[in-house]
Amino acid sequence: SNSNVINTLDNYGFVVIRGLFSEDTLTYVANKTKKILHSPSVLGSVGYYKKTYQTKFYDPLLLGGNTVDLIINEEAISIIEKYLNSTCILAELFIKHDEGIIRNNRL
Repeated sequence: SNSNVINTLDNYGFVVIRGLFSEDTLTYVANKTKKILHSPSVLGSVGYYKKTYQTKFYDPLLLGGNTVDLIINEEAISIIEKYLNSTCILAELFIKHDEGIIRNNRL
Protein backbone atom coordinates (compact mmCIF):
# COMPACT_ATOMS: atom_id res chain seq x y z
CA SER A 1 0.00 0.00 0.00
CA ASN A 2 1.02 3.64 -0.41
CA SER A 3 1.30 4.03 3.39
CA ASN A 4 3.88 1.21 3.53
CA VAL A 5 5.85 2.85 0.73
CA ILE A 6 5.87 6.21 2.54
CA ASN A 7 6.86 4.60 5.85
CA THR A 8 9.72 2.72 4.19
CA LEU A 9 10.95 5.93 2.53
CA ASP A 10 10.82 7.76 5.87
CA ASN A 11 12.64 4.98 7.72
CA TYR A 12 15.27 3.93 5.18
CA GLY A 13 15.51 6.70 2.60
CA PHE A 14 14.64 4.42 -0.33
CA VAL A 15 12.03 1.90 -1.38
CA VAL A 16 11.73 -0.77 -4.07
CA ILE A 17 8.29 -0.95 -5.65
CA ARG A 18 7.59 -4.01 -7.77
CA GLY A 19 4.75 -4.44 -10.23
CA LEU A 20 4.07 -0.74 -10.69
CA PHE A 21 4.71 -0.92 -14.45
CA SER A 22 3.88 -3.68 -16.91
CA GLU A 23 6.67 -5.83 -18.30
CA ASP A 24 5.74 -4.66 -21.82
CA THR A 25 6.19 -1.01 -20.80
CA LEU A 26 9.56 -1.62 -19.15
CA THR A 27 10.81 -3.72 -22.08
CA TYR A 28 9.72 -1.09 -24.60
CA VAL A 29 11.40 1.77 -22.73
CA ALA A 30 14.59 -0.22 -22.07
CA ASN A 31 14.93 -1.31 -25.70
CA LYS A 32 14.21 2.14 -27.14
CA THR A 33 16.63 3.76 -24.66
CA LYS A 34 19.39 1.26 -25.43
CA LYS A 35 18.95 1.90 -29.16
CA ILE A 36 18.92 5.71 -28.88
CA LEU A 37 22.05 5.75 -26.66
CA HIS A 38 23.99 4.34 -29.63
CA SER A 39 22.94 7.21 -31.93
CA PRO A 40 24.34 10.70 -31.35
CA SER A 41 22.41 13.72 -32.55
CA VAL A 42 24.32 14.96 -35.59
CA LEU A 43 23.20 17.90 -37.73
CA GLY A 44 19.67 17.78 -36.32
CA SER A 45 19.21 14.00 -36.47
CA VAL A 46 17.37 12.25 -33.64
CA GLY A 47 19.80 11.05 -31.00
CA TYR A 48 21.42 11.74 -27.65
CA TYR A 49 23.47 14.79 -26.75
CA LYS A 50 26.36 15.18 -24.33
CA LYS A 51 27.12 17.83 -21.73
CA THR A 52 30.29 16.10 -20.57
CA TYR A 53 32.54 13.51 -22.18
CA GLN A 54 31.02 10.53 -20.34
CA THR A 55 27.37 11.66 -19.90
CA LYS A 56 24.62 11.22 -22.49
CA PHE A 57 21.17 12.89 -22.30
CA TYR A 58 17.93 12.33 -24.18
CA ASP A 59 14.33 13.54 -23.87
CA PRO A 60 12.34 10.40 -22.96
CA LEU A 61 9.11 11.77 -24.45
CA LEU A 62 10.76 11.43 -27.85
CA LEU A 63 10.85 7.65 -27.33
CA GLY A 64 7.06 7.67 -27.68
CA GLY A 65 4.81 4.68 -27.12
CA ASN A 66 4.69 3.22 -23.61
CA THR A 67 7.23 5.74 -22.34
CA VAL A 68 4.49 8.29 -21.75
CA ASP A 69 2.50 5.71 -19.73
CA LEU A 70 5.53 5.20 -17.50
CA ILE A 71 6.10 8.93 -17.00
CA ILE A 72 2.51 9.83 -16.14
CA ASN A 73 1.72 6.73 -14.06
CA GLU A 74 -0.94 7.97 -11.64
CA GLU A 75 0.01 5.56 -8.86
CA ALA A 76 3.66 6.67 -8.94
CA ILE A 77 2.64 10.34 -8.98
CA SER A 78 0.26 9.74 -6.07
CA ILE A 79 3.05 8.15 -4.01
CA ILE A 80 5.42 11.03 -4.77
CA GLU A 81 2.82 13.67 -3.91
CA LYS A 82 1.93 11.93 -0.66
CA TYR A 83 5.60 11.63 0.31
CA LEU A 84 6.34 15.27 -0.53
CA ASN A 85 2.99 16.46 0.83
CA SER A 86 2.66 18.62 -2.27
CA THR A 87 1.33 18.65 -5.80
CA CYS A 88 3.91 17.54 -8.37
CA ILE A 89 4.63 19.59 -11.46
CA LEU A 90 6.79 18.05 -14.17
CA ALA A 91 9.37 20.77 -14.81
CA GLU A 92 12.23 18.83 -16.37
CA LEU A 93 12.54 15.39 -17.89
CA PHE A 94 15.52 13.57 -19.36
CA ILE A 95 17.25 10.24 -19.63
CA LYS A 96 20.78 10.47 -18.27
CA HIS A 97 23.38 7.79 -18.95
CA ASP A 98 26.82 7.98 -17.37
CA GLU A 99 29.53 5.94 -19.02
CA GLY A 100 32.22 4.56 -16.77
CA ILE A 101 35.73 5.92 -16.83
CA ILE A 102 38.42 3.35 -17.59
CA ARG A 103 41.51 3.83 -15.49
CA ASN A 104 44.86 2.26 -16.08
CA ASN A 105 46.11 0.99 -12.72
CA ARG A 106 49.57 -0.09 -13.88
CA LEU A 107 52.50 0.96 -11.72
